[in-house]
Amino acid sequence: MSNELIKDLSTSKSKQEIIRLLASGGATNISEIAEKIGRDKSTISRHADELEEAGLIYRKMGPLNKRKRYLSLTDKGQEAARRLR
Repeated sequence: MSNELIKDLSTSKSKQEIIRLLASGGATNISEIAEKIGRDKSTISRHADELEEAGLIYRKMGPLNKRKRYLSLTDKGQEAARRLR
């Protein structure tokens, strides 16, 4: 994991919270994350885009509602979660 990525995570409390939440509870959607950590959905969505670009999370379609996307950690994201503990 690059030092730049570690620095970015260390300065973004919201991104850390997203990674920790996904590490502890598995896949969830943006609305649920926003509710659990007390942030706007738009903020969570922007952070999710950045985390996905960094290769830390991926999005998948919901099993019942194809319009709903769920976020999950990649292997790299799981490594980041371990480092954040």
